Amino acid sequence: MQVDFKEKALAEAFRVLKPGGRLVIADMHVPTTWMGALVSHVSRWFFMQPQIGENIRGILPDVIAGAGFFHPEIVATYFGYIALFNTRKPEA
Repeated sequence: MQVDFKEKALAEAFRVLKPGGRLVIADMHVPTTWMGALVSHVSRWFFMQPQIGENIRGILPDVIAGAGFFHPEIVATYFGYIALFNTRKPEA
């Protein structure tokens, strides 16, 4: 899996955020429409990026929580495959 670069980025975000600090991420996620599924899978094939496959399988919320953040909530979705995640670093 290519999750390691996501884990490293999230570990750094966790390190620099103060306790209670907010993290907002917009990224590809599990498609919610047929058009979103089409765009996601074609993008994965076209750009040959395994990270896209990981995202459309829905791994990102668990990776964010695994970095120490509260489990994120999806506050919006766009185009049937982009999700806006919101979470916080726990208080000390």
